[in-house]
Amino acid sequence: MIAVVSVRTEKLTKRYGDIYAVRDVDLEVRDGEIFAVLGPSGCGKTTLLRLIAGLEEPSSGRIYFDGRDVTDLPTQKRNTAVVPQTWALWPHMTVFDNVAYGLKLRKLPRAEIGARVRRMLELVGLSGLERRRPYELSGGQQQRVALARALVVEPSLLLLDEPLANLDAKLRLELRGEVRRIAKELSITTIYVTHDQEEAFAVADRVAVMNAGSVRQVGSPEEIYRRPADVFVASFIGRARAVHGVVVDRSGAMVTVDVGFPINAEAVQDLAVGERAVVVVRQGSIHMVQDGGIACRVVDARFLGGTYHVDLDCGGVRLPAESDSAPRPGELVRVAIKGALAYRP
Repeated sequence: MIAVVSVRTEKLTKRYGDIYAVRDVDLEVRDGEIFAVLGPSGCGKTTLLRLIAGLEEPSSGRIYFDGRDVTDLPTQKRNTAVVPQTWALWPHMTVFDNVAYGLKLRKLPRAEIGARVRRMLELVGLSGLERRRPYELSGGQQQRVALARALVVEPSLLLLDEPLANLDAKLRLELRGEVRRIAKELSITTIYVTHDQEEAFAVADRVAVMNAGSVRQVGSPEEIYRRPADVFVASFIGRARAVHGVVVDRSGAMVTVDVGFPINAEAVQDLAVGERAVVVVRQGSIHMVQDGGIACRVVDARFLGGTYHVDLDCGGVRLPAESDSAPRPGELVRVAIKGALAYRP
């Protein structure tokens, strides 16, 4: 029986000389929740995971499991399990022995080890493969072995560091659903690190978006997408472009920003007429129209499945768009922009 925990960090910081890998991070992860840490490479998300696991020592700040301060506890006393990006399976061991490794270190009875390993292999869909070695498995099967090995010791907290990064696109789609199913079936608190927005949204109950060592926003996938807190989050989530201009009109929550042409946008922050602003325009906010709108020239169009992704030059401002048909490079089109968001620079 897995005893899950809640996790809280308080001003958690990791510094290497003058470089902050993680800076003043305050997070709360609920017990039984799947919580994704999302951000670009080098933003500090893996370092944050390692701090929570006890694999790194913080420069300052505290870590709490169920309200208990574990900051100074060694890794082996935190009852966590980490699945690294490389999976790190023992190549000379069978699937059974890889999964059983942690139980053997705990010197559990042989019958209990066998029962727990078989139960876990069934849960991850690997029954019947107990005697195979890692080189005889597909990448997806190896990832499942790593997950089973982490879960069989019944950790209170599961920590996944880019667990699907080494798989092809089709396998990633399949296995992210499996990871969520298994975590929910066991009701285990899970922290899932990824740079892939779609993966984070598909797996997690809530998401923390990180950049440059700091957490920029925490919320449900829908909250993060529909109400991004700042320019970075708005630009990082979805295919988007940030353009600079000046507010020339305001009506309630809507502002008109002159970026070389007028864009009507929702003011996420309080913006006054005459103030400089950044407008984030997402690909899905730009629609081809027959009349009116803004005249733009097609720079490039690529078919990426279902729709064409189009790069536009709108009076020197480059914007992304979608189209059901293939516009020709150099073609003049008219577009309307709806759903743009305006922020302070």
